[in-house]
Amino acid sequence: MKTPPPLPTVVNTNVKQGAVIGGWVCFAIGMLLMLLSLWAFIIYGPLLLVAFILSIVAMSQGRIAGGVSLLLCCLIVPPIAIVGLVAARSEQITKLAAPSAASPAPTVIASPSPATVEIPKAVSLDEIINNAKKTVTPEMSAQELRDAKTELLKVPRTSGRYREVQEILSRLDRYLDAALKAEEKAARRAASSWTYYDRKDEMGRGVAKYAEVTSTNELSFHFPYSGEQHAKLTIRSHPKHGKDVIVTVERGQFLCAAYNGCRISIRFDEGAEETFSGRGASDGDPKYLFITPYDKFVSQMRKARQVRIEAEFYQEATRVMQFDVADFDG
Repeated sequence: MKTPPPLPTVVNTNVKQGAVIGGWVCFAIGMLLMLLSLWAFIIYGPLLLVAFILSIVAMSQGRIAGGVSLLLCCLIVPPIAIVGLVAARSEQITKLAAPSAASPAPTVIASPSPATVEIPKAVSLDEIINNAKKTVTPEMSAQELRDAKTELLKVPRTSGRYREVQEILSRLDRYLDAALKAEEKAARRAASSWTYYDRKDEMGRGVAKYAEVTSTNELSFHFPYSGEQHAKLTIRSHPKHGKDVIVTVERGQFLCAAYNGCRISIRFDEGAEETFSGRGASDGDPKYLFITPYDKFVSQMRKARQVRIEAEFYQEATRVMQFDVADFDG
């Protein structure tokens, strides 16, 4: 009977480098996952353990150098990497928590202490009355007068100065009525097509007042006054020249002399045509036409919404100029 051959001391495998290669692959993947996140221990921990086991398998297969190097890496590298990563994360967290030297310190708004808080001072009735006597004037706005009246009404009838208050209130009501009318007039003027302005007389005679409105239709003349233009109706009150109704054009010549005048046809709204007198400017400027009588024209214009003025121009025959005159407040 034959004796069986002795068993080999080294385990032979078909894949001689399989354990070493597999161990290094598991080790590399595990270290990569560790570097990405320490909290992924449940994934990279088993991979490093498999790499450790495969290093022992490799040594048992006779791959001593590869197995020993893999074993040493599995025992030395992960702990060092963990300590380094923990230290780096701690330093980073410390920097984020500490205030930046370049950023400004937060501004702390201190609440005012009781000693610095200003408490509104109580105003006595005498102060209200004395203040009203000094400040209530015709120049105050309607709102200012209302506020002053509200304060004065706080004074009771039993006050020894109530009669004085009544005198101030009477004067205040007159001012308030005038202020309200002035504001209403200003609002009405702003909504109308009229323009109002004043000019101070250079010789100190007073102030000239003007109200102007532009024609709603356009005039077109031949050369040398060609081009579309508008006429203008002006109501003037002058300290030297008196009251005038003036029609002007930008370019052109009215056929109306200053010395003998002319006849002007005027129509208010849909009324009948009326005849007024006209005259040129005293300085001979043909762009100006004065219409008289002033009182008749203005009186009828106040009741009208539209005025049509027909006048004759040099080499242009007669032309009609239309004006919206509603809400005249001159």
